[in-house]
Amino acid sequence: MLKVYPSINCPHKDFECVREKVRKSEGFAQWIHLDIADARLALNKSWDDASQWKELNTKLNLEVHLMVEEPEKEIEKWLEVGAKRIVVHVETIAKRHPCVPGCDAHELVRELQSMCEKHPASLMLAILPETPIGTLREPCFKDIREFQVFAQALLGPSGQKFLPGTVERVKKLRAMVPNATIEIDGGIDLESARAVRAAGADIVVAGSYTLGSPDPKRAYEELCNA
Repeated sequence: MLKVYPSINCPHKDFECVREKVRKSEGFAQWIHLDIADARLALNKSWDDASQWKELNTKLNLEVHLMVEEPEKEIEKWLEVGAKRIVVHVETIAKRHPCVPGCDAHELVRELQSMCEKHPASLMLAILPETPIGTLREPCFKDIREFQVFAQALLGPSGQKFLPGTVERVKKLRAMVPNATIEIDGGIDLESARAVRAAGADIVVAGSYTLGSPDPKRAYEELCNA
């Protein structure tokens, strides 16, 4: 069965939007995916107040997608409020540090992993459509086994269309890392969920299709059984 994470991508300072989506998801989901966008790496700026998250007192497992230029400055506050997985972009690491042995990229990745392990949580690497999928096997990322294949054109805004080329990228990644956990984020509906599951995906992130539906629980269950 495909794992489905409803997603939250709310406007900056709009905590009521976050609260509404969490309460809606609690009726059927086990995990929630939270987008944190900084208007630097991503196009938009989203709600990002970790202290408010604690007020929700939710039992949902939290996955935080750091769509930010410097994830090492943001990761700790989300781990402290209970995040079980942190998603960071390979692009934020690779463009600042060359991914070759002995360079800072190795140290940064290990630092992020170490922060996660202390809480405990896991670290997932996300990759944008324009970045070659082989980047995920560069030396500085060799110890990572959890990956997100981003499946829409623009990082940040929700409600975009699924990019069909994602399916082939998932197949390549599954062949490269047979024991990987592979998540797909962006434009997920029933058709695209079926396609990426057949290609080897384990998890899909779906905001508009689930929480934007008149019947979120039914939409969620449809994706789980895609």
